[in-house]
Amino acid sequence: MSSSCSTKGWDSMTDLTNLLAPFQARASLPLAAYGAPQLEEDRARLLAALEGVVALHKPVTYWMTHEDADISYRTKQDALEERTDLAESDLIPFELCAHCKTIEDSPCEGECTMEAGYRESLYPCATVRAVVAALGEGK
Repeated sequence: MSSSCSTKGWDSMTDLTNLLAPFQARASLPLAAYGAPQLEEDRARLLAALEGVVALHKPVTYWMTHEDADISYRTKQDALEERTDLAESDLIPFELCAHCKTIEDSPCEGECTMEAGYRESLYPCATVRAVVAALGEGK
């Protein structure tokens, strides 16, 4: 993401690294030393974390009036109201990540730089691509 919003009092990378460290340490143990209850707990917690990421980073359809348009519309109706010279069949759909688009649209109270526009939000976003790569595209 190109926006640089800070959340006061929370260093996200340090906190996420610290949260992940025990899982990584246990994953390096031989399976026999790991213990079934801990394995089940880790599996459930990691799956819940991944499901949370997936729930946030889902595609939403936006509409543009021509390729490389400088403006997009949340709904077909919005586009057609703005551009009365166009028919519905003239509109071009494209997908954005719901979560990344929200971040890029948010004001951040003067603590952000908004350089990327929607391009960083195109679906699949970097987060979705990373998850798909790690999961081996459903294999």
